[in-house]
Amino acid sequence: MAIKFGITFGLLLAVFYAIYIPVSQSSAYRGYLVFIADSVCAGLRLLGQEVRVEGRCVVGPINSLKIVPGCDGMEVLALFGSAVLASPVPWLSRLAFLALGTLSLMVFNVFRIVSIFLIGIRHPEAAETIHWDVWPGILIVAVLVCWLLWARWAVTRQLASTAESST
Repeated sequence: MAIKFGITFGLLLAVFYAIYIPVSQSSAYRGYLVFIADSVCAGLRLLGQEVRVEGRCVVGPINSLKIVPGCDGMEVLALFGSAVLASPVPWLSRLAFLALGTLSLMVFNVFRIVSIFLIGIRHPEAAETIHWDVWPGILIVAVLVCWLLWARWAVTRQLASTAESST
């Protein structure tokens, strides 16, 4: 079962990148990056920051950042989606968790960008380290923990359902 999971997981990642790379060059995708910038701006305004969006840039009086491919969280979504879809549980459970998890990870990614912006204001010397070294690890751990908890729940539920139907 682990070998089948690993092969399926790898193939799904390959399919994701085969689609993602050309799509990330499209105008529709740039619109998605503007949506992320708008979301980050809204989050920062909720926290009392005076910011505005200029294209894909979130601009404030002290700090600014540009949302570019890589800021979109797509790699994390690819890992998560591939793990969920490769899991040996019923499709309905996979699809439901894929939708819920994708939405959650997108919100978490906006939180990540908001935190990087705020750190850039208060501790500019730490912003690059947080951006490139700390947050990527946190995102990968979040995906792994989220998937493992769901997989354990889904498999336990599937085993209980199988036990009930055999009695």
